[in-house]
Amino acid sequence: MFDVVRHDGTVNMNLQFDIARRFEEDLERLSPRDRERVATSIDRHAAVFDAGSLGAMRRIYQPQKILLPEGLQSSLFVLRVSEEVRVILTIEEDPLFDRKVITLLRVVRRDQVDRSYLAVSESWRRRLAFERLDSRRAARPRFRCH
Repeated sequence: MFDVVRHDGTVNMNLQFDIARRFEEDLERLSPRDRERVATSIDRHAAVFDAGSLGAMRRIYQPQKILLPEGLQSSLFVLRVSEEVRVILTIEEDPLFDRKVITLLRVVRRDQVDRSYLAVSESWRRRLAFERLDSRRAARPRFRCH
């Protein structure tokens, strides 16, 4: 975890990077030059991984609108690394610990980004639904008193 200094000199909240196993596998399949491009692009854009200001960033975008329950906003984004390479990631703020958590999920070719983005979003949607169901079950009494 490290602090990120914005262009105006103020310090942004701490950044924490989590790396999915699939991201590492995808990265290994890239050429050394593309691996370097991915690392450079993540480093270059880390200071602006701000979900509130991403609209101004042309390299970080959401290719499809994802509908989540209860008015939640999707934290799933794509970082355009080069003409051919994209990184699928999440950007989530953790105000309790004053940090931003960036989860690097996939590295894909441009022609695979839509399919991969939808697959990741569906996987996260199922996980969210399961967590909500599981939390409801935990809130119910486990036995009845007669």
